[in-house]
Amino acid sequence: MKKVLSYMNVKSLAYDALVEYAISSLPIRIREDGLRNVYISSWEKYLLEHAKPKHGNIFRQDGTVMCLGVNPEARYVIFYHESLPEERKQWVVAKLLYYIRCGFAEEHVGEYIIPDEQAKAAEFASFFLCPDAILEECGIRSAEDIMHHCQVPFPDAMRKARYLKNGYKRFELPSLEKMVVEQFSHDIQRVKCG
Repeated sequence: MKKVLSYMNVKSLAYDALVEYAISSLPIRIREDGLRNVYISSWEKYLLEHAKPKHGNIFRQDGTVMCLGVNPEARYVIFYHESLPEERKQWVVAKLLYYIRCGFAEEHVGEYIIPDEQAKAAEFASFFLCPDAILEECGIRSAEDIMHHCQVPFPDAMRKARYLKNGYKRFELPSLEKMVVEQFSHDIQRVKCG
């Protein structure tokens, strides 16, 4: 039986990732060498560097645009299509990071992602790339401001703005949210003063 993660579990996973990866400023950019145990590359670059794929057990998201696999060298592998605009690439890579953080990649290697999990992955990407505690501290609430500061696609910024307006409760995860706010403290001051 599949375990369904609650909204708070997904938010906790995202905030825990921000802390673990020592991310401390907006916009959040997931660099190819920026995450421990995760290899991130465009599929085209990977094919140029390696004669043939050696990462078996890959499952795909959105057809051939993105895929995630388990690899003994880097542990996890995330590929993206190099034609994706930067903000879209970051969003989809963050969604795939969800599958690593929640253990789904380890348990379901080779399977297609089910729609319910894609919704949770999008929720994770929203908390990871647009942490509501940081947006609230900075006074960033409109979709336009979220898109500008977080550099995420407009539809995703709109969903985040609606969430901040209708559902955000300060310090739902007291110690974890406080850690994230502290970690972003210099960037919060930069945004407030800018």
